[in-house]
Amino acid sequence: MTRIDSGPALSTWLPAEASTPGVHAKPASTAQARPAAQSLAATALQRIRAVPPDDPDRRRKALRIYLETTLLQAFGTQLALDGGFTQLLDAVQERMAADPQIAAVADRAAAMLCEQAPAG
Repeated sequence: MTRIDSGPALSTWLPAEASTPGVHAKPASTAQARPAAQSLAATALQRIRAVPPDDPDRRRKALRIYLETTLLQAFGTQLALDGGFTQLLDAVQERMAADPQIAAVADRAAAMLCEQAPAG
């Protein structure tokens, strides 16, 4: 199975959106950031912040929001209108949870997301 390293993606996505509301850093991959992608990431961080800190599923929800945002950035926001999008997200999270190595990386990513987007 091909390994997926989320570290670089998270390290460019989070600081660019979490540093200062309304001010976006340029992503590492391109000097020309797409406004829609920045808006998606900013909205995702707002959604993560809205998950109560005492919610026992906060990490899982934060990771799901990140996965959703990443897929929408990669394939276009119209994907959210597809009836199978929720099932796709469910399947991805189930597969990630089923593999101990991926689950460990996903848990660290979720912790990083929750740390960078504290509930408020």
